[in-house]
Amino acid sequence: MWISNLFLMGVLGPLVASLESANWVDNAPSLFIPLFVFWTISLILIFSKLSDLKIWCLAMVVSFGLSIFISAYSIDLSETLLESEMERLQETTVRLGQWIEAIFTGGVSTDPLPFVFLINVLIGLITFFSAWSLFRFSNPWLVLVPSGFAILTNISYLPGQPIFAFVIFLFGAILLIVRTHYMKAHMSWRIKGINQPEYLFPEVLVIGLIMASVLIAMSWVIPTANKWQPLTDRLDVLLSPVADEAEDLGRLFLGVGGKKSAGAHSFGRFHPIDSHLILSKDLLLEIRSDQPQLLRGASYDLYTGLGWAVSDFAITDFDKLGLAAAEFGTLDTRAERREVAILELWIANPNLPSKRLLIPGEPLATDRVAKMVLGPAYSAIAVVPDRSLVVGDSYLVAGATSMATSTSLSRAIEEVPASIRVTYTQLPDKLDPRIFDLAVRVTEGSKTSYEAARRIEEHLRYQYTYSLVTGKADPQSDIVTEFLFESGLGHFDHFSSAMVVMLRTIGIPSRISVGFAFDETNFNQEIKSYEVTGESSWSWPQVYFSEFGWIDFNPTPVRPVILRADQTGLSSSVNEASIEPRTGNSDFLYDDSELLDLFDESQFLVEEVFPERPSRFYNSQMFRAISSFLIIGSVGVISLIFAISLWWSVKFREFDRGIIYWRKIEYLLLVAKLLPLRPTTPSDISRIIESAGVEFAVSDRFSRAGSSLIYSETDPSNASLDLSQMENDYLAIRNIVVRHRVVSAFKNVIRTLKRPGL
Repeated sequence: MWISNLFLMGVLGPLVASLESANWVDNAPSLFIPLFVFWTISLILIFSKLSDLKIWCLAMVVSFGLSIFISAYSIDLSETLLESEMERLQETTVRLGQWIEAIFTGGVSTDPLPFVFLINVLIGLITFFSAWSLFRFSNPWLVLVPSGFAILTNISYLPGQPIFAFVIFLFGAILLIVRTHYMKAHMSWRIKGINQPEYLFPEVLVIGLIMASVLIAMSWVIPTANKWQPLTDRLDVLLSPVADEAEDLGRLFLGVGGKKSAGAHSFGRFHPIDSHLILSKDLLLEIRSDQPQLLRGASYDLYTGLGWAVSDFAITDFDKLGLAAAEFGTLDTRAERREVAILELWIANPNLPSKRLLIPGEPLATDRVAKMVLGPAYSAIAVVPDRSLVVGDSYLVAGATSMATSTSLSRAIEEVPASIRVTYTQLPDKLDPRIFDLAVRVTEGSKTSYEAARRIEEHLRYQYTYSLVTGKADPQSDIVTEFLFESGLGHFDHFSSAMVVMLRTIGIPSRISVGFAFDETNFNQEIKSYEVTGESSWSWPQVYFSEFGWIDFNPTPVRPVILRADQTGLSSSVNEASIEPRTGNSDFLYDDSELLDLFDESQFLVEEVFPERPSRFYNSQMFRAISSFLIIGSVGVISLIFAISLWWSVKFREFDRGIIYWRKIEYLLLVAKLLPLRPTTPSDISRIIESAGVEFAVSDRFSRAGSSLIYSETDPSNASLDLSQMENDYLAIRNIVVRHRVVSAFKNVIRTLKRPGL
């Protein structure tokens, strides 16, 4: 038993090591703790005298109960949490309850604790199922299916695979199969009184080698399947219904991610704010542009306290204007005093979100077939190409960037359309009132929205510290509150979010935009293009002005403040006392009812618009990996069937035609447990196959032919022996025996479930 347990841990250990190496949750506890705990409990339950049903019920209760306990004592819950046992358990149950509430209310969660809890439950159930399958059913394949699926899915998500953990899993799987088959054979030999052979059966080794080959092929093909564009496109179409459902589930795991990608943003429907960012130096884009720009990938209107989301959206065709016409702008862009910028971009890295076109300012045109995603009040929030972008693709895009002066922005009409004001001043119900107090204090004396925005921008730039690592934060706390009043540390997401929230508390419509910022330091003289890396990832606030649309600001101190057309530099103080605010009704092209009609009438797939998963746990790459696993698994099963068929023919190749049919039936009867241990005669075989449901005429004819071949040494080529008839009888008997074995196994399961005590 201990040798079998050693091989079992050789299968489960690599799975746990693979999950840990993925780093799904920062500073997560070691998963080997629940593995050994559940392994010990599983052995106690399995070797008890309880029925299988009772054991399964206890295993479920223990898995969930211990997972709560392990999660409470191993994950770093928060700085404010006291150390008593009861408080830890209460904190854990409260956070799990909030996560469950988010499932049914459509909320979002950035708390990593529920994911840690689910991983613990998963390890517990896989450990119990593996031990139960091995020691109660002596079936190694049931052990390998869940653990193999989990480890292949996990490593397919990570770059640079196959990994060492899978190699260990492979060896453990082979040893477990060989060990189980050997124990079965040893038991059979002992019952029959047969001496143990010197070497293992060759067929056992063949099966082990076949399995090794199939698993190696899976581990190699699955991680690279997403790089084969024809297969990727086909799988995207096939999996779009599943992806639509997964889009909603991703909102529950916004705080979970594997090894960080090169970009800080995915431009998906949800935009969580991470406390730690790892910005890669790998090249993402090459851009040909006349001057540095802010490239927008997406904009967000709904603040959740844990990050941002797109509350509602519609879709419309894009590029009706054309690049040539876009150079002259439109009536709206000229009225808003916007300048046209045309850029050419080359994709240099697969980590760049493939379902977004990056736009400078407000989108005007592109040379690709694309659609525009519209948010509330017809605000353009993203542009989606008709197909995913791959490395080597390039595209031209035209956008309209604001050239409004500080004076004109200060004199802008203060009243904004109701649709803009309602949507872009939204705040959570439980927002900390100190944010409003701080915004009022900072903007005291401001006469215009522009002056208020500048004062908040300046306050954040001079009073807070930029850092990609903000330290430990309570996952239940509001991100902006934590940044403004607790840590004082943050990256661009914290600064821009803080400015937007502060502006909204005093009634100024604003939103957050995410994308990339590049300047002269990114310019490569050799290729005459700007080189954008993950370090160029950026987010910034946009404030709405009735006559000028969305205007960019930058409260993050590591990049310069955004200068207006009439400015060459800004002082550290803002003094616009001479500017008098304007009031009046501003004309707006669309009303709210027309916008709602557009939302109701638009027909499109969410996967088409928001293909990038809000959590890396549910991204398109993950679904391609799972589907690839199923496809390659099917190929593996077919290959295994072919190999077994080949082995079946090789096993009996020493027999002449005719006798081979007889020997095959004997072997099948032995496997089906219909053949007694005592020596049998052809007449005994006839009675046995009749009891399995074979007609008397068929069994009698087959046994006579077999008897003639075995005892009379009849030449198989003898014309008096109808080998064709014997082959037909063999096929009929084989099918009935196999069917009898399957039905008997099913009845045994039913009988076990119905026996007393269950």
